[in-house]
Amino acid sequence: MITYQTLDNGVEVILKENHFSHAVAIQCWVKTGSMDEGPKERGMAHLIEHMLFKGTAKRSVGEIASRVEACGGDINAYTTFDRTVFYLTLTGDHAQEGVELLADAIYNSSFDPTEFDREKEVVLEEIKRSMDDPGAKTGRKMFEVCYAGTEVGRPIIGSEDSVRGFSRDDVVRFYRKWYQPQNLAVVVVGDFDSKNMMRWVREEFGGQKGAEIPARQPFHRKMPAKPVVHIIKGDYKLPRLELAFPAPALENVDTPAMDLAAFALGSGEAARLTRRLRDQRGVLSAVTASAYTPPFGGIFEVSAHVPEDIFLAAVSGIAMELMRLKHHEPVTDAEIARARANVKADRLFRDETVDGQAKSLGFGLTTSHKYVFDDVYTAQINGLAPSSVEEAIRRWLAENQAVIVVLLPESSKLTERDVLDAYETGLGEGRRAPASTGVRKTAKKEVTEKSWTGRVTTHRVMPGVKLIYKQNHAAQIFSMVVVAHGGLRFEGPGTHGMFYAMASMLARASKKRNHVDLATLIEGKGAGLEGFSGKDSYGFEMQCLEPDMEEFLGVFGECFREPVFPKELWTSQKREILESLKSQFDSPANMCIRRFQEEMFGDHPYRFPLSGKRELVEKFTTEKLMRHYTTWRDHSQWVISAIGPHSGDEVEALLKRALKGYRHKKVTKTAAKPHRRPNAEAIELKKNREQAHIVFGFPGLDWHDADRPSLDVLLNILGGNGGRLFLNLRDRDSLAYTVSPICTYGMHGGVVGSYIACAPNKKTQALDSLKREMLLLTKEAPAADEVTRSKSYIVGSHMMDLQRSDSQAMTMALMELYGLGWSDFESYPKQIQKVTVKDVVRVARRLFNEQHAVSVVVAP
Repeated sequence: MITYQTLDNGVEVILKENHFSHAVAIQCWVKTGSMDEGPKERGMAHLIEHMLFKGTAKRSVGEIASRVEACGGDINAYTTFDRTVFYLTLTGDHAQEGVELLADAIYNSSFDPTEFDREKEVVLEEIKRSMDDPGAKTGRKMFEVCYAGTEVGRPIIGSEDSVRGFSRDDVVRFYRKWYQPQNLAVVVVGDFDSKNMMRWVREEFGGQKGAEIPARQPFHRKMPAKPVVHIIKGDYKLPRLELAFPAPALENVDTPAMDLAAFALGSGEAARLTRRLRDQRGVLSAVTASAYTPPFGGIFEVSAHVPEDIFLAAVSGIAMELMRLKHHEPVTDAEIARARANVKADRLFRDETVDGQAKSLGFGLTTSHKYVFDDVYTAQINGLAPSSVEEAIRRWLAENQAVIVVLLPESSKLTERDVLDAYETGLGEGRRAPASTGVRKTAKKEVTEKSWTGRVTTHRVMPGVKLIYKQNHAAQIFSMVVVAHGGLRFEGPGTHGMFYAMASMLARASKKRNHVDLATLIEGKGAGLEGFSGKDSYGFEMQCLEPDMEEFLGVFGECFREPVFPKELWTSQKREILESLKSQFDSPANMCIRRFQEEMFGDHPYRFPLSGKRELVEKFTTEKLMRHYTTWRDHSQWVISAIGPHSGDEVEALLKRALKGYRHKKVTKTAAKPHRRPNAEAIELKKNREQAHIVFGFPGLDWHDADRPSLDVLLNILGGNGGRLFLNLRDRDSLAYTVSPICTYGMHGGVVGSYIACAPNKKTQALDSLKREMLLLTKEAPAADEVTRSKSYIVGSHMMDLQRSDSQAMTMALMELYGLGWSDFESYPKQIQKVTVKDVVRVARRLFNEQHAVSVVVAP
């Protein structure tokens, strides 16, 4: 049930009751962002986002976040060009308090002068962090060119100079100018009574009187009149390529058509750019296409990761495919059907959470269609004919207005002229290209709603295969996880990365269907079927719409029993894996954590990334991958966890049919031995970036350790917006924008520690502060309210995380596989509630032993 109302003071309110879970999402959408800033205000909208949780007349610094976490919830915010959104999620019995907390932050923030200066330092660290990110660098340059002369062409976050120049009074004036009731929308979704909720919202948000809001400045965007190329060079291993063209505004009649065009080009394994340029020609390792269509006019963008030696071929290839789309090969019926199915599936997946539903409704309120925007957009997608898409592409895909941004290693000899020549060559080839035959059409089925039961049953499908099934009569999606022991722990000197490589090829082709046919079927029905691997496991994940369950269980059976690993597909997959292994050194944060793992795990395979070692992956062949898969498949004990509306007996029968012919063989597998505890070590690495990245930590626990709940509580005393690291290192000392605890578990133990990214001149203070905060817990017991807040937050977050059926299915499968039992996720909250202050101190003293501490610093 949806309720929509505008309060007397102008606040828009939309409520949607949803009693599937006990969660409630409360959001406040402020209709202002960075495009409303003047030359001396750049970055203010974002800084205000930070400041609104920094105390009010009634609440001290950190109290709002701490209180939300004590209610088992999360609170956060984000800023865009045209809006700022504050959102929290908590349990239904705290919904009234959540509304009051959010309204207090929005209307009554104190902008404490001391906190203001501290938060400016935090934002400056955030700016430095964005400058270290290769993707952020290319994106910033793209917007700078595509939106030149407008506020959208500048970073939302502002610049170091602008932020340093802000005075408290200037920021408060900006806040009071835009944060008026008639510029706010409140969205609440979840487990509540609408009548009560509307009363609470009116009491908290409806009493404030509003002042007149300035008119938003007219927006005029002018793309370059001819193709332009910008090259960014630096200490990078993996080149990036971005091509952008003009695109319509959000409510333009052509926007759904351009979304479909982007989907056909670069979404999923069946997309044109993926099939033709990655798989068939091998001129790039990864590619996507997207249509960014905000209210003020957008961009149609193609993004790719490309090895340097074939970079120009990739530029030409993308340009050629764009021209084929525009002049010779319009979007087909089959591609439109695939896109429609994915739009439908995406909406269902999103709506599994109250946060997803609230975000959708809030976004709709920024349009003229209000809360029915999703329905209008879906109707537009469903009503599009191929000819309409073709006409829109011809109107908008202006090849003469292309903006090309390239990120290259410092040593690269490529020039802007080289890139532009390659682009123009591709345009010419594409204009001359013949039409293709398109892809196969797929059918659609409708979804019906039923009621919820939630019964869990276990089934012995056949020797070596166990099914755990949770029946949810209301489900419109069938989710399944199929898992067995494997992954890093079972890899040796010659096989590091084998499971990851193998998983990348699972469910890509079978003896019955080739890669293109299988990808077209899966994506054409908005489904998902793929392999995965981790530290201790490997297997399959599957999701599909409820009416398609029987068909896709059959498809899974084909891929499980009779997989095919096409050589040409492995060539492109291997290239993508190798490029990702190379690019890990582009990120100082990744370098820091990798080096920490290497030292912590010694000679145990946990020290490696899941994707393995470059020199080994280069030698993997499809024959070797297939031998590895068939051996492990036949000697594994498989756990299948599934959630859907059908009965467990029906799913069991369908699985027996799908797996007919499979024979389990009983053979004991050999895994690595548990790793040693490291000696104390301090490591410093050099990387020419804006920030220093630091990890300090210790050996952790395995999945079966009885202290796991106590460690989780300890970590949340340190972490979260109300935790010690945030309050002391970020808020009080202004050391960093990013600081958080880190923790991993495994069958052979994990790690526990803390991570921070800060200015290089603060690295010594930051490392000392991490040590101080962690070791203090071995000497002084935390306050009882800290433990209570942490437990409430964990229990609430656990519930939020399991709103989605795929998350529940994965959790049940892994816990059953690891010997904890599928119901561990149900008993986990009770284990958390039993943790005491003494338990927290005990686990801190057990783990935080300086004789085994490792610190890693990556800095300029």
